[in-house]
Amino acid sequence: MTPSPLELQRRERQKQYDLLVRQHAAASQQLQTTANAADRPLLEAQVAELTARLAAVWAQLNDLGQEPPAGLAIAIRPRMEQVYTALCDLFDPDERPLVEVELTNATAQPRRLLVRSHIQEYSHTAETTVSLAAGATTTVRQLPALRKPAVQGLSELTRAMLSVAVSDLDTGRALQQESVRIVLLARNAAPIAARDPSTNAWIDLTRYLAAFVTPNAGAVLETLRQAVDRHPARRLAGYQADVVLQVNALYDVLKHDAGIAYIDSQSSFNPDAAALDQRVRLPSESLRLRSANCIDGVLLFASLLEACTLSPALIISRNHALVGWETGRGSGAWEYLETTVLATNDFAEARKLGRRKAAFLQEQAARTGDATWFRRWPVKTLRTQHHITPLE
Repeated sequence: MTPSPLELQRRERQKQYDLLVRQHAAASQQLQTTANAADRPLLEAQVAELTARLAAVWAQLNDLGQEPPAGLAIAIRPRMEQVYTALCDLFDPDERPLVEVELTNATAQPRRLLVRSHIQEYSHTAETTVSLAAGATTTVRQLPALRKPAVQGLSELTRAMLSVAVSDLDTGRALQQESVRIVLLARNAAPIAARDPSTNAWIDLTRYLAAFVTPNAGAVLETLRQAVDRHPARRLAGYQADVVLQVNALYDVLKHDAGIAYIDSQSSFNPDAAALDQRVRLPSESLRLRSANCIDGVLLFASLLEACTLSPALIISRNHALVGWETGRGSGAWEYLETTVLATNDFAEARKLGRRKAAFLQEQAARTGDATWFRRWPVKTLRTQHHITPLE
């Protein structure tokens, strides 16, 4: 069947758009990696021009109209208004997709469809081919992989455009295209919660804080080496030796050698009122700046615990965080530590304070039935079962 003039025009615009996407990605990467400051103005102008051309061609595509054929229903639903650029690629698309597309074939013939989505300028294109039987309905969930060079330098909230398209593979016809505004969060934005725009519900993402636990970072390993000198036996042997003495050595190296000071900053870990731009420091940054707020200190201490083969846990309450560790390998028994008193209290006092706060928070969770009062996230479990790997 010969395509209509409108369909031929649509196909030509789609080709133009796809070419511009590739050109924009190449120019953006060159801008991110150039070492010659003299080249930057020209590259910035090139990226800006390509961005404008992308927007113009996309608008032309939308203006052409994409009514699906009778009997084929397409519903495009964004599922994430705010994108955690440091962690988005760790999410399971089935659990936390960026977008989902529901396809219903009410015709008597099977259909072969292609669903594509991408964040303009910032991601690769996710593609899913669907063989949809007559009378069938299916939902495609996609989470396009971010382009690392494009998002690496994001230090502030950035607005972007999510583009979604559905086409017929048998005819090559574009059936439906939509563009939706989304927000990209800075690379150091903590995964506290995200709102699902299709349900208006807050989704608790605090377990992804484990990505900021970085036991293999150079600064963490260097600090671990210093902690050896703080241990009475000058060795850190994990669960093969006295655990409390090792944790004490880690506390002392942060207190006396690293000189970590507590910096008060407002933190909310309540999914019902989460600050979407809650910032955290990677442990290497906390060590460099010699300062940490409650969550920064917890992530730093958990990194040291994991680096010496102990099993740490992140204790996240509604407005505070503690660090915990398993008292014996696989014991299921936990001890707790308050990290905000590094500069003022010794290890015994910080341990006692951590125990008392943990007990209070557990009691609150049990009394109210609200689990957000006490969320204990064992890092080992998050690594093995949820595949949350360190950011560095």
